[in-house]
Amino acid sequence: MVRKQGRLIGWASCLIACMATGSVHAAAIQLGQLDLGVWREFDDGAYVQIGDGYLRYDAGSVRQQYEDWLADIAACEADPDSDRCWNSDSLEIEYPVVSASFTMYGHTFRDDEIRWTYSYDNWGRPELRGVSVEMGRQRQDPYLYFAAGDEDGLLEYKILGNFGSCTFSGSCGGFEVGAGYDEDYRHFEWQEVAVPAPEPASRLTFLVAFLALLGISRRREVRIARFS
Repeated sequence: MVRKQGRLIGWASCLIACMATGSVHAAAIQLGQLDLGVWREFDDGAYVQIGDGYLRYDAGSVRQQYEDWLADIAACEADPDSDRCWNSDSLEIEYPVVSASFTMYGHTFRDDEIRWTYSYDNWGRPELRGVSVEMGRQRQDPYLYFAAGDEDGLLEYKILGNFGSCTFSGSCGGFEVGAGYDEDYRHFEWQEVAVPAPEPASRLTFLVAFLALLGISRRREVRIARFS
């Protein structure tokens, strides 16, 4: 019983230290975050944001996949008959989603409904070929699809009756419920940002719950000791 109690106290001490530094989750996963947005551009040059969200992902896994691909390329250059040459021409990395949320026209896509992919080619040297994001099921309301490459790109969405289709070449058409059709351009934008630290309040709530559990465990052990 004393040994069990010591383990619980040890866990509590470790938890307090980790929560003080905000490293409970980050110790296991190296997180990255993309902020996402869709903007509507009016004829007068004004912009209005019509979609907003984020995607938090396992950055360590993404980096490892890319580094493994570079190792395959190096191995193939050293030995053109190597089995690793099969993997050296191209790479697609779908970001492992830890948490994600994107809201547009009152609908929110969450977590594994959002799929973010980077594509690479190796034509003499590794190069980024394109990026794409899919939300929901393509062409089934609600959904959003965006893809961008070297020369062109496409943004399509249909969400709760609102829809739009735009290419980088400049053609665009859209419809908004209550407003009708328009030819205003829509932009999909993303930016790599620092991962926000956990809120102090959420750390405190978790700590209080854990210490309460520890107290219950101690009282239970006292009662057992009394009646044994």
